[in-house]
Amino acid sequence: MNSGDYQPHRETIEVPEGTYQADGSIVVGIRRTNAATGAYVNEIALEEQTLQGLITQNLVLHATSPNWISANIKPSVRPALYCSGVTATSAFTTLAGDALLAGAAAPVNSLVEAFTPAGVKAGCYKVTTAGKYGYMRVYGAEGATPGMAAGEPIQLKVNGIAAQPTPYPVIWQNDKLTRAVNLTAPDDIPVETFLDAIKSQVAKLQSETGTYLPPPADPRFNTTTTVAPGWGYLLYTKASATHPVTGERIPADTPLALHAGWNWLGYLPTCELPVATVLAGIAGQYDLLNGEAGAYRPPPADPAFNNFSTMAPGRGYMLHMTQAATLVYPTTGCGLAANTPPAVNTTVTGCPAIPTGIFTHYYGRALTADGPLPAGTMILAYSPRGEVVGCAQVKADGLVPYLRAYGADGDLPGLRPGETVSFNAEGAGPPLAVDTPAWTGDYSVHRLDLTAAGNHEYLPMVAR
Repeated sequence: MNSGDYQPHRETIEVPEGTYQADGSIVVGIRRTNAATGAYVNEIALEEQTLQGLITQNLVLHATSPNWISANIKPSVRPALYCSGVTATSAFTTLAGDALLAGAAAPVNSLVEAFTPAGVKAGCYKVTTAGKYGYMRVYGAEGATPGMAAGEPIQLKVNGIAAQPTPYPVIWQNDKLTRAVNLTAPDDIPVETFLDAIKSQVAKLQSETGTYLPPPADPRFNTTTTVAPGWGYLLYTKASATHPVTGERIPADTPLALHAGWNWLGYLPTCELPVATVLAGIAGQYDLLNGEAGAYRPPPADPAFNNFSTMAPGRGYMLHMTQAATLVYPTTGCGLAANTPPAVNTTVTGCPAIPTGIFTHYYGRALTADGPLPAGTMILAYSPRGEVVGCAQVKADGLVPYLRAYGADGDLPGLRPGETVSFNAEGAGPPLAVDTPAWTGDYSVHRLDLTAAGNHEYLPMVAR
């Protein structure tokens, strides 16, 4: 701060939780860069914000391939203690109006912020009367100072949550006028808040409706800006990490409205339970559940093809509904079970395929002229470029469980739409003949029986 104006200054600095969590202590000091000004410090006060009833859910993440995640915890959205990061210029317009958060009046101390489409903060106002904000100046660019440009839409947030303005859109002009703009923000969590603890490791987050890329990516292209408990996401990280999500527990029986087609579903119970148990309320209304470990089809489909049979906290899923319905998870069966996700085997042991968030499944039986391939035989799927894009291990009687064939995603290898996938047993011997349709990343399952001509001996693969 500049203390050379001989005026009193009251400065407030928020201390991030992570800086004092280890031992609970904090050291505060003052450094003078120009003692000749004669300034002095009158008081240093520490104020602790008590956070009661908060729980932490730890999400264990691996690198490169997508982590299928969800949360049954809602992180606390705490606005900054004061407005910062805005540079005033001589070019501005002024906004004022109502501010609603989750359908209620935005509480006192809420922050209303204005941003350029490129993410530069151009205005800020700290709410002093519940449900009202303004007069908030939104500044334009001037010389080397960044800011709004004439004709650009103003992006508005309440406590970091993207708000819907009325009227819409709010176009910036250097008019020096005061305009009435009402704001409504949902009860969701900004992606930045959810990922703050691991922000340096985040490469990409995908939701059912879009994608979020962290800085330095241009925020104007992000189509996912918030996350919500009870829904599923694909999170790509640069390194393995444990992501602590701290906040209030969301009741397991919170209703989740599902639509016909694919729903990116989260998991609200606090322990691992059978799929048939947790989805009993929508039995007969869904036909396929995808998880990080593979695919699950409910009766009357043959359960021998399923790759998993339970759902767990911290995991995300893709659920295909045959009709709209409301899912209510059971509230019993967990007791005091730990709210920690179990390890997920995302690939068949010894399989070199790299999982991506784009895929389809193949299943059936694998036969030779001598009969079914032996149980334990590794089936590998290949792209036309020779990349291994999926694997499965044969079960008894030549049964091939759902083999996930991955598509290319960014720098990750895989199949491309319209290409034909080929199969081989244990990466050796003649190809397994099959009338394969053109590959698409439809998340679905396709019956394909594999056959090999001639007399060949196949031995189960042993991975060390």
